[in-house]
Amino acid sequence: MASITILYFASIRTHLNLERETVPLPLPGSSQSTSTISDLPQAIHRLHPSDKVKQILQGCMWSVDEDMVDLEDEEEGKRILKGGETVAVIPPVSGG
Repeated sequence: MASITILYFASIRTHLNLERETVPLPLPGSSQSTSTISDLPQAIHRLHPSDKVKQILQGCMWSVDEDMVDLEDEEEGKRILKGGETVAVIPPVSGG
């Protein structure tokens, strides 16, 4: 079975108390036989249903195999997750 590894950082890591998890493909809640990068926020929210998770995910940056990804651009391209990818969920951070 194909799967991806999701790495959580900053506030989402703290909220979930989870550093990483392996998720099977197609992503949870998908009615399609394939999953795309733009499906990730909804899939993560289905795995961890809470308003706080939904709120955090709205402001996140994403990387796939260490390449930054713009989810809005990906909705047009529909890059399909094949399995074996490592996805990083990076919430906004502040500091000085």
